[in-house]
Amino acid sequence: NYAAGQTVANGTTIHTGADGRICIYTSSTTHILWDQVSDSDLPSHSPVRHLDTRAGAPVAAGTFVAVQTGVANATVLGTVTATRAADSGHVRLYPCDQGVPPTSVLNYTAGASTAAGAAVRTDAGGFICLYSSATAHLLWDQASENSLPSHQATRILDTRRASDGARRIPAGTTIGIDTGLAAGTVLGTLTAVGASGPGHLRVFPCGQPMPNSSALSIQAGQNRATGVASRTSADGRICVYAAATTYIVWDQVAESAQLPSHSPTRLLDTRG
Repeated sequence: NYAAGQTVANGTTIHTGADGRICIYTSSTTHILWDQVSDSDLPSHSPVRHLDTRAGAPVAAGTFVAVQTGVANATVLGTVTATRAADSGHVRLYPCDQGVPPTSVLNYTAGASTAAGAAVRTDAGGFICLYSSATAHLLWDQASENSLPSHQATRILDTRRASDGARRIPAGTTIGIDTGLAAGTVLGTLTAVGASGPGHLRVFPCGQPMPNSSALSIQAGQNRATGVASRTSADGRICVYAAATTYIVWDQVAESAQLPSHSPTRLLDTRG
């Protein structure tokens, strides 16, 4: 979801057609970019809407809604959207048979519609839960059910914490994150908190050239999150470059040695 004049990025999973193409529809006139990080035979399909609370009452602040994904003890990939929120807040996504985690997958502001890609482990009954910190309508569009190893989100980095330096990452600099998996693929949520100005974050395997593609676009003072898949370096690190001074948070949900991935490749940029 985007507004006039904004630059907005989002991680997503999509099935390709028989000819290897994907199609992107836009509801208003805009430039579109596509940066690809994985080309695999992971099971996927056109998105299926499993939840849309707009037909009834919104999810009340501090409560959750359970969603049946159709697959138990597995990993699902999709897009979570918050809309018509009464106040600014966030969404936490987790297996329903586990406690509410301290990690979030989506930040939103009052009245805006905001979406983010996400990976989440399902519980033994096939459910995932969406917790909302403010009253809002929530949507879940599912694009993949698979056997990727996954778990409750783990906060690997939060530069607001004393243990991670308690500092904003200066504009134009890069920070490395130890994912615990060498030369593999990790999935998680990347969040920028309290940015000093507009900019973006780039994610790539440490030790490789920094790509010209970004994973997240940010605005001054806003908290913004997106789902990310990234290749790790030979020593298990991913690097995050900040184009604006900001706190950075990385919450990891999956590590795979088999899922193919690479540094982001820009396949489409209609700006010419």
